[in-house]
Amino acid sequence: MTKLKNLFSTPIKAAVTVACMLVIVALVGTAVVFIGRAAAGADAIGSDKAQMFAFADAGVDPTSAERVHTEFDYENGEFVYDIEFVAGGKEYEYRIKANDGAIISRSSELVDSQQNTGAVTGNTDVQPQGSDDSNVITADEARAAALADAGLSESEVTFTKTQLDRDDGVQEYEVDFYTSDKEYDYEINAITGEIISRESETFKNNSSSQQTQTSGDVITAEEARAAALADAGLSESEVTFTKTQLDRDDGVQEYEVDFYTSDKEYDYEINAITGEIISRESETFKNNSSSQQTQTSGDVITADEARAAALADAGLSESEVTFTKTQLDRDDGVQVYEIEFYTSDRECEYEINATTGKVISRSSETYRTQSQNPGNASYIGVDKAKEIAAGHAGISLSGATFSKAKLERDDGYMVYEIEFYSGGIEYEYTIDAVTGDIIEYDSEHH
Repeated sequence: MTKLKNLFSTPIKAAVTVACMLVIVALVGTAVVFIGRAAAGADAIGSDKAQMFAFADAGVDPTSAERVHTEFDYENGEFVYDIEFVAGGKEYEYRIKANDGAIISRSSELVDSQQNTGAVTGNTDVQPQGSDDSNVITADEARAAALADAGLSESEVTFTKTQLDRDDGVQEYEVDFYTSDKEYDYEINAITGEIISRESETFKNNSSSQQTQTSGDVITAEEARAAALADAGLSESEVTFTKTQLDRDDGVQEYEVDFYTSDKEYDYEINAITGEIISRESETFKNNSSSQQTQTSGDVITADEARAAALADAGLSESEVTFTKTQLDRDDGVQVYEIEFYTSDRECEYEINATTGKVISRSSETYRTQSQNPGNASYIGVDKAKEIAAGHAGISLSGATFSKAKLERDDGYMVYEIEFYSGGIEYEYTIDAVTGDIIEYDSEHH
């Protein structure tokens, strides 16, 4: 004990002693982690075997796999192998249990074969189609393609989403479904029916009795809404529902129920078997004293009128676009229509005031092509980019207050990011640094 006290007899000795102790503790902690990982590694199947499980599941010849990367890790209470590789024009990602090789999750996506040129994979295949949906496969065909790839029949799954959309100029179906033990997310090329990307994830606690729940056991959508209303202490006449969707989360079937009143928004998750509340959220609208709060469903314009307002603002006709979303919602107490559509060369998103028909916010993104941003071209300059953005917004340079004007690289393209304010509206523009084309813009009232 005397020797121990001597280690702390002076401030200098005490400081040195404490520092040494901290180093020893850190080394011991590191050793414990190392020993834990070593012990887990002793029971693990090994990275080579884990790769073989991934290759076999993907139907890939191991000799054809490129850029193979395997990492031994600890996630969510278990040791796993994270495996990534490229083969046959696709990039694969797998998460595999380290002790038995069971596949926890998998995903694959088409690889851009022209990455260095800035081209978008598949873009030239569908851009000539424009907004003509006569060339796309049906929703049933898209679901069938996903099921065939997953090796499942329609009777084995519950679909939660089948939506025609457009991503970087490529028309695609987003198809989501689940079985008793897995969730699947697919992107299907809407012209060719080919798989663009796939993801699947095994539900946790798969041995749980929750996994045996079937669609036949679930409560109805009306019962789910009633459960949410009872919890909120509201009647159906007091609310406007914006969403009632049957889904599955970690193997548990649930209803997502969203609605609003004159002063609040509510988001509920309801157990689809028992009707119990899984989670609830509510938010009071800002500026509650505003006259906006007196808007009722009877005052709103129709969906057709909202779409017409968006088209008029975009300078487009209905024959030139394909609508992907028209939804009545509520944002900070204001009833709005969310309108989304695309043309042959761009995607547009609008928020329309559901009472007045005025545009609250807009955004537009132009599909990029491989001819943009040639490496030896000169840039237009930040002043020219500001002039282009302000001119498009119908504002003089002197009437705009710029908060950002910067040359940046975005997905391999050199662009100018321009942000400014004018007349209570915030504007954001992305301008091609070579051509001066407007790639993307947003505007929102404040």
